[in-house]
Amino acid sequence: MNNQKNVLFSLPSNIAKRVGYASSSDCLSQLSDIYPIDYFFACSVMSMRYKNHSQNVFFEQTDALQQAFHLLIALSYVQRQGHGCLDIEAIAGQRLWRELDTSKDIAKQGFDFFNIEKLQPILEIFLDVDQSRGDLVFETPYLYTARYWQYEKEIADYFSAHQSQNTLPSESSFSAIKVCTEKLWPLLFTKPSTKHADKHAIENGEEDDEENDEENVDWQQVSVANSLLAQTSIISGGAGTGKTYTVARLLLSWLFINKMDTKKYSLTLTESSIGVSNRPKLLLAAPTGKAAQRLNESILGEFRQLINKPGLAELVEQLTPMIEAKTLHRLLGLGMFGIEPRYDEKKQLDCDFLVVDEVSMIDVAMMAKLLRALPAHAKLILIGDANQLPSVESGGLLKDLVNQQDWLAPELLNVYSNARLDFLQKLIPYLPVSIDNSASVSTTIASRQYDNVTFLQRSMRSKGGIKTLANIVLSGRSKALASFLSNYTIDSDKAKQQNQADISWCPDAYTDRQGLKKPIIERMSSHYHAVFDSSTALEALAHLKHYRLLSPTRKGPVGTEVLNMELEHQLKKKFAHIELGSAYKGMPIMVVQNDYKLNLFNGDVGVIWTNGKGQLIACFNSPVSDSQVNQYSLTALPNYELVYAMTIHKTQGSEFSIVDIVLPNAIANGTSNYESQYLSMELLYTGITRAKQSIGLIASLPMLVKSVEQTSARHSGLKRKLSHL
Repeated sequence: MNNQKNVLFSLPSNIAKRVGYASSSDCLSQLSDIYPIDYFFACSVMSMRYKNHSQNVFFEQTDALQQAFHLLIALSYVQRQGHGCLDIEAIAGQRLWRELDTSKDIAKQGFDFFNIEKLQPILEIFLDVDQSRGDLVFETPYLYTARYWQYEKEIADYFSAHQSQNTLPSESSFSAIKVCTEKLWPLLFTKPSTKHADKHAIENGEEDDEENDEENVDWQQVSVANSLLAQTSIISGGAGTGKTYTVARLLLSWLFINKMDTKKYSLTLTESSIGVSNRPKLLLAAPTGKAAQRLNESILGEFRQLINKPGLAELVEQLTPMIEAKTLHRLLGLGMFGIEPRYDEKKQLDCDFLVVDEVSMIDVAMMAKLLRALPAHAKLILIGDANQLPSVESGGLLKDLVNQQDWLAPELLNVYSNARLDFLQKLIPYLPVSIDNSASVSTTIASRQYDNVTFLQRSMRSKGGIKTLANIVLSGRSKALASFLSNYTIDSDKAKQQNQADISWCPDAYTDRQGLKKPIIERMSSHYHAVFDSSTALEALAHLKHYRLLSPTRKGPVGTEVLNMELEHQLKKKFAHIELGSAYKGMPIMVVQNDYKLNLFNGDVGVIWTNGKGQLIACFNSPVSDSQVNQYSLTALPNYELVYAMTIHKTQGSEFSIVDIVLPNAIANGTSNYESQYLSMELLYTGITRAKQSIGLIASLPMLVKSVEQTSARHSGLKRKLSHL
């Protein structure tokens, strides 16, 4: 056992001498931001090859050994950051992991990688030392661990196969969909006139602010039609673009088709999906308990609006009991039946139609396991915003699958093949597009088509300046951002005054210690006065949804831990009953642990209140209706924390009337404190699009520029594997 441990966690002395590290401490003293696990991973891979092939001349070459060993460190390092692989071209010729102290003296030397012409042959020679191990895979220029390469390959194979198979639906399937669009869709959608406005915008009393309305596309209808045509479909869209609105109508359309007379229409789609039980099986899932609960609430909310429409009551009533979203872990039985999932390629899910929400939060490992458990006949619908923050774990799955850059062309429908456009026009006769078989259209997006993808284009949540701000951030235009925000600047000393504009920017909000100035804290805390002044828990919960303070991180001078403490101290000046460090009436809390028995999930926000006996209890909105409150004993609650402020990651899928975003400040010498490494375009975009009415940015210009110019994009070979489509 000791010998095995030495092999895994240390290097043979002659190898250690050439590499330059006798221990992990030696390594960490020279390389900044490296963890012991990175060193141990490199030791394990290197030592196992040396153990079996110690006579190989490669182990006598100091420069080659150093380069190979640090490539292994880099692979572990980037995987910890969420990348699926190491792009060796990105690090070739670079010095990594160097750190300077405040006096500009070198504290940690870092390591210099060779240029790509030298680095790639060294890697290839090292991998050839023991080809039988199979622990690493190199697909130029990406280096993988075998496990993540396998995950990525399975995902690519699945979507490649389904994309090529689903271009042309069968005649019987198309006939059924056509009947659905003719008979059911008039009840679900408003048929646009020559100059139409979006149905959802009309229902919310919003005017269509787009130009050339006659050229607008009803992307909700396109999404439903496209999802019915294909066995696997992806619906992506930003905040407030109507994803749930679309999914609810897709589910009703699917059930309508499955209930049709199968003999009359000879429906291949129905026969394959219903099976022996003659009853379609719908499953709904999301990556987190909060997201699953929100999916349930949103779909049922749409159903409540539709059930009173003539002709829809029966469908809605039959579909409602099927709306029971689960976390992906519960769906697959991960963590409940040992190490292996309960459902996999050997024992698959009993499912005809699977809808998965918040796909941007799903990592490649989870997606691969999900696809293994999905029956071959089942339809799969993936929902999410490709521009939001990627998964906390590995990969940027949704962004790789949809490749939004191909959707930025003036004629958006050119991303579809002519064959798919033909079907779409037959289902949506007023679709404002013409099929062009010219070579210019076919080369618009090179050789790849996106018949299985639909982007919902128009946001119904954020209008005016917020929408413009989000688009500027998303396009990475830092100069345009500075120019735009200059029109909304407010002075920190006047920040206590309520700003009526939909955007405000306070760049001078910081103290010498990089915290926030008193007027800023006072303004933020004032948003919570209504919570404490509420007469009921239900009223307090409604006020909690009105405002939220967001930060990129938990730690640091403007992390959520410090912000929560400062806001609590400020509120205590007005509400004397607040007990710092203890529960009190009006205290907003967020659950940080799933509890399936109580139906409470990580990210759920509630409020501490009092019952009829004056005892403190926890109150949360009922998942059935926002007009109902569920009460819990404080002792029965899963782990929770104070939530005047929360991280942007935790807000994905949520929305608030007013949002303030606080970014860490730039330090005088031009560097930034450690929290700035988490800033990115995707993070800022996610935070901004949580707001419906107004957004406040508390940030210096350098940090805003850093956010816009820095991306959370992950290294992955998935996009390239799909590029042949």
